[in-house]
Amino acid sequence: MKPVSKRGQAIVTGKNSYFSQVETPEICIKKPVLLWVGNVSADAEPSEHPFNRYFSLFLDAGLEPKFLAADFQREGVFAQHLERLGVEFLHGEWFRSNLSDWLEDHANIIDYVVFDHSGAGSALAPIIQQKTKAALLCFSRTSESDEFAHTECDIFLSDKQTGEAELKRRLPGEKVFFLPIPRPDAVSNSNEKQARIEHFEKILKTSRDSAFLRVARSRAMASGEKGARLIAFYLPQYHPIPENDEWWGEGFTEWVNVRKTRPLFSGHYQPHVPADLGYYDLRNEETRIAQAELARQYGIEGFCYYHYWFEGKRLLERPLNDMLESGKPDFPFCLCWANESWSRRWDGKDKDILMLQGYSKEDDIAHIRSLIPVFQDPRYIRINGKPLFLVYRSECMPDPAETAKTWREEARKAGLGELYLCRVESFVKGAPEEFGFDASLEFAPDWWNKGPRLSSDSDMFKHSDEQIKQACDNNFIHSYRGLSEAMLAKEVPDYKWFRCVTPSWDNWARRQEGASVFIDSTPESYRNWLSTCINDANLRLHGEERIVFINAWNEWAEGNHLEPDKQFGHGYLEASRDALLDGRVIAELRQLYDKDERGMNRLSRQLVEQGDQISLLQKQLGDILVSTSWRLTAPVRWVKQKILDWKH
Repeated sequence: MKPVSKRGQAIVTGKNSYFSQVETPEICIKKPVLLWVGNVSADAEPSEHPFNRYFSLFLDAGLEPKFLAADFQREGVFAQHLERLGVEFLHGEWFRSNLSDWLEDHANIIDYVVFDHSGAGSALAPIIQQKTKAALLCFSRTSESDEFAHTECDIFLSDKQTGEAELKRRLPGEKVFFLPIPRPDAVSNSNEKQARIEHFEKILKTSRDSAFLRVARSRAMASGEKGARLIAFYLPQYHPIPENDEWWGEGFTEWVNVRKTRPLFSGHYQPHVPADLGYYDLRNEETRIAQAELARQYGIEGFCYYHYWFEGKRLLERPLNDMLESGKPDFPFCLCWANESWSRRWDGKDKDILMLQGYSKEDDIAHIRSLIPVFQDPRYIRINGKPLFLVYRSECMPDPAETAKTWREEARKAGLGELYLCRVESFVKGAPEEFGFDASLEFAPDWWNKGPRLSSDSDMFKHSDEQIKQACDNNFIHSYRGLSEAMLAKEVPDYKWFRCVTPSWDNWARRQEGASVFIDSTPESYRNWLSTCINDANLRLHGEERIVFINAWNEWAEGNHLEPDKQFGHGYLEASRDALLDGRVIAELRQLYDKDERGMNRLSRQLVEQGDQISLLQKQLGDILVSTSWRLTAPVRWVKQKILDWKH
C-alpha cells in the first residue's frame, strides 16, 4: 500500500480578507521539508542517540523533518521515538521498490536532504540528486575516502571542529560548516537555542543558493539550448602587401610592432607573445583552419572580418579571398567595413593620410555588387535569413541612409533578399534608424565610458616612481575593471543594440606616445563582464538577434586577442566558454524561478489582500531567490520585480 505523506502546515487567517468572503477562510503555507537519509541501530535508545537532538533543531527551525531508512527497515525504539516527535518515518518494501517514483512525485516538495555519518545513504544519493531539486547536505567523515565523494553535495557538515578543519583542506571552504550536536543541557537554554537556530538557518540559505546553481548548471550542460552567439572581430592583416611594404618597410605586418614592444613601467604586461599559433602568416591555409578549430572548441560562433574598400580598391583581402575560394575553414563569418581613411595614426601622426576613403552613389553600387557573392556563401552569418553586414563608422558617410537604401535595392535585384545592416558605435552613438540601419553595436572600449584615468599615485600601482609617472603623463592609463564597470553602467538605449566586450586593450605597440592602456585585465574579470552581457542579450534580444561581439580575436598590436599567449595560455578562451555556460545556467535558473513563481503565484495573490502578511511572502521569496553570486543579480532583480507587480 502506498503511504500517505502527512504535510505540516502553517495557517494564516484573515477574517476581513477578500478570500474569507468567497469561502476561502484559510491560507496554507507548507513548512520546508527536510529528508534525513540514514540507518538507525535496532538497539539504539533515543536518549543515547545524539542525532535525536538534531531533529529537535530541525523542528525548532520550522522545518518538517522526515526520516528515510536507507535499508528500508523500521528498527528499534528510535523509530518509535521519531514518530512521537512528529517525524514521518519512511520505510518498508513499497519504498524499496518505488523510491524513484516517490521522489519524482515529491520533487517539488522536498527542500533539503541530509545524509548522516553512517554512509548508509550513499547508495541512494545519486537517485535523490537526480530526481529532486533539494539542497543536499552531507555529514562527512574526515577520511580521504568519503562516502559521498561521488555526490555533488551543496554543503558538507561536520559535528567536530577537527573534522571541519580537515574538510576545508579538501573542499571549498564556503561549502563546509561546523554543526555541533546540541548538548542535552543546551536544548532548553533559550539563548543557545536561538543562536543554534540562526546558525542552522545560515547553513540552509547557503545550501539553497548552491543547490539552485548546481541544478541549473546540470540542466544547462545537458540542454541543447545555445543562447547568445559570440562573434569575434578578426583582423586579416598578418601577411605582407605592397602598400605596407611601401609605407612601413618591406615585409611589414602587425607582428613587427608586436615583437619590438617593451613595458612602459614595471608590471606593465608587454610584449604579448603568441603561444599555440605563433607569429603566423594568414596566407597559410593551415593557420586559418587552426584558428577556426580553436574558436569553435571554445564556443565562438564566428568571425567578423574587417573589410577594407576604398572606392573599388581593396586591401588585406587575401585571407578572405582564399577562404571563399577554398571553402576552408568551414566556419561562420561576416564582414565589417572599416571605412576609415588609413593614416600614420599608429605612429600618432593622424594627419599623414596613406589611403583616403571616398564615397559616391556609383561606389555604393559597385561596393554592394562586389559583396553579393560573399553574402551568398553558405557560411555567411545571417539574422533571420538576412546577411549581417557591419559598418565601422557610418557617421563618416555623407548620406548613410541613402547608401543603405541603395544597398538594399541592389541586394533585392540580385535575388539576395533583405540585408541586416548594423552600425558600430565606435565614436558616435545614435538610433540605427537615423542612419537607415537595422541595429547598432557598442564598441569596446567605449571611448566615452572608459572609467577614470589613472595617475601615478593610484592604488592600482604597487609603487610610484618616475617611470610610472612618465607613463601616466604621456599616455592614457585606465583600469580594465573601471572600463567594464563604466560600460555596464550605461543606460541601455531604446533601439536594437548589441553589446561588445574586449578581453583586454593596450595599443602601446602601435603608438610612441598617447597610447590607451587598460591594466590588470584577467580571464576572470573578462568572464564576469562577458557573462553579464550574455545574460543581457538572452533577456533583452530574441532568436538570432541574441548576439554578443568580442573585440577581438587577433588584434595583437592592441593587446586585444582571444588567441592564446604565453602569459595566459587559453585563459581568455576558457573564460569565453565558461561565460556561455554562465548564460545557459542563468537561463535555467530563470526557468526554475518561473516554476517556483507559478507555485507561489496563487499564494501571493491570496496574501495580497492581507497587508500584514506581504512581508512574510517577500521574506520567503527573497530567501529563495537571493544568490551569493553577483552574476545572478539580473534574474534576482527580475523575480523581485514580480513581487512588486503582485503588490500593485
